Amino acid sequence: MTNIPYQKYICRICGFIYDEAEGDPDSGLPPGTRFADIPDDWTCPLCGVSKVDMILLDDFQQDLQTAASVTPFDIHLRRCADSKHAIVVIGAGIAGWTAVAEIREHDMDTPIIMISGGAADYYPKPLLSMAYTQQREPDAIVEASGPARAAELNIVLREHTKVIAINRKRKRLLTTRGSIYYDKLILATGAHQAELRCRGNGVDAVLRVNDLDSYRQLRAQLPQPGKRVAIIGAGLIGCELADDLTRGGHEVTLVERGSQPLLQLLPRTLAQSLRQQLSERGIHCQVLREVDAIDRIDHGLLITFKDGSVMETDVVISAIGLVANTRLAAAADLDCRRGILVDAQDMRSSDPDIYALGDCAQVGQQCFSYIEPIHRQAKTLVASLAGKTRPFIPHQPLIRVKTTSLPLVVCPPPAQHSGHWHLVKADAKGHYLVFLAGGRLLGFALSGTFTQYGQRLYTDVMATLQAQSEAAASQQLSA
Repeated sequence: MTNIPYQKYICRICGFIYDEAEGDPDSGLPPGTRFADIPDDWTCPLCGVSKVDMILLDDFQQDLQTAASVTPFDIHLRRCADSKHAIVVIGAGIAGWTAVAEIREHDMDTPIIMISGGAADYYPKPLLSMAYTQQREPDAIVEASGPARAAELNIVLREHTKVIAINRKRKRLLTTRGSIYYDKLILATGAHQAELRCRGNGVDAVLRVNDLDSYRQLRAQLPQPGKRVAIIGAGLIGCELADDLTRGGHEVTLVERGSQPLLQLLPRTLAQSLRQQLSERGIHCQVLREVDAIDRIDHGLLITFKDGSVMETDVVISAIGLVANTRLAAAADLDCRRGILVDAQDMRSSDPDIYALGDCAQVGQQCFSYIEPIHRQAKTLVASLAGKTRPFIPHQPLIRVKTTSLPLVVCPPPAQHSGHWHLVKADAKGHYLVFLAGGRLLGFALSGTFTQYGQRLYTDVMATLQAQSEAAASQQLSA
């Protein structure tokens, strides 16, 4: 194979591109590793799906060109899609498009209508926190326009349409463009950045980078390097954005009310290491700080903290966490708590004809915002539509933190398990920590070059959790 040119493959789920020439060193694949030689248990470093979900980049681009040239749907399809036999999907984010694509894998005939409050463009959302340094304009992130993607999947798209209410009794949606009836309804309404509660006349200037439109606003406010940027919240998105904007030439201050960045995800030792690496990168980390007010001044914004100190900045970004979009579901009297309550067996809500998945859906005590679990939720939902059973297993995700200052791979331990973090190794190359409970591996946190062991350890964790689940089920049967 030495004479064959290196090729590139793209993940159909998130848009990650695997270049054979560059490999994936963080996952243990050195430069020059052919796609055919990648182990079957390797997963996409951006979204976590397997290699079977990747295709040749050239083929993918050809598919897009073909989809863009598809003629509009005929009148019969439009009438059929508007009938009471349609599956209607509310939301055109990762969850909505994933659900539609999964349905079409098995059923090309059932009418599907997708409703989106925006343009419904198809793009990999994880790229938003690393696109600035890559100098990717918003339109360059889009893999397919909403209409082109809809044509490819043979569905009717109603973009720039807001759903006002769900009439469950009549199985009818009231929208800003008229009524739409449904046979089955899929809620993929996603989540929004939590509101930063503070005083001041500059609060309305705070950005929340959670979608393509908000990324456009960010790019507009940072037209060239040299701006002062304050990011409120040192969680996953906050840390990734801080790293990305600093590499883009901006002076970034990361403000966190806790004692360390990413402390809810990382063991304290690794959180401290991350803070040090971010500081060495040039990011000002201010911990144990809470914002009291944001006011406009002549040359930017003035942040006043609750301890009375102040800081001037040009741009403020809020990254204090996500809140599930449940307003529409709650108004329809569906059971909602943190998210829309669904059954892990089929992703059904409290109404058997209404499903939910993605950031807006709550399984047990948890909402899942990562691509890999959303992909599995879609498979569970579609199996239910077909009268089959394929339960969604709410196991812990494998999280890759995209901070080049300190590459991280984490599998947080299940919340219901008690145990302790143990340091296996720490040197100039990184940290290797595992979470053990009763001698069993239930989680891990890796940094630097140790991230290459992430997939292998994740397989071990999943095997342990699966064994525990089977043992618990056996005990219940015995009882």
